[in-house]
Amino acid sequence: MALLLSGCLMQPGNIEANDPYEHIRAEFSQCRAQALKMDASAREHQSVAQYHTAANLFGHCVERYSTYTTVVSADEMLEMQALSILGFIKAGDLQSAEEQLQIMRDAFPDHDLYFSDGSSFVDSIYLLLDTAPTASNNRRLLNVNPTVSAERQRRDYWLQY
Repeated sequence: MALLLSGCLMQPGNIEANDPYEHIRAEFSQCRAQALKMDASAREHQSVAQYHTAANLFGHCVERYSTYTTVVSADEMLEMQALSILGFIKAGDLQSAEEQLQIMRDAFPDHDLYFSDGSSFVDSIYLLLDTAPTASNNRRLLNVNPTVSAERQRRDYWLQY
């Protein structure tokens, strides 16, 4: 009987005792998965309400877990913030997109994400929202996809008339 009890005591009773941040990683993964699932559903159904909900979920994940820098990487936070911004744009809530962009720039002032063609996520969003800082207000200086830039020029042209 003593051997049986001592065998039980040698087993780790809790994963958290080995890694105190394991539960935070699990919660973050669950939060991210829920937001990604909502985003996928929004794309499938082309639902403005679901895009807005997904954007809020991404933003909530960033807000909730941004203080756990030893557990959640800055790259993951940056991606989640970008997905939140894109979700708000797709939902037509440009004010919330601008607010999230400002939060992202405050939290990650020297960071950016790049599309496969090398264009800048931040510059592209500045162009879409027409919120470029004064220093980069000249659109030719923004690192954006030429198609996006041409579309913006076309839009501006027709808005003049």
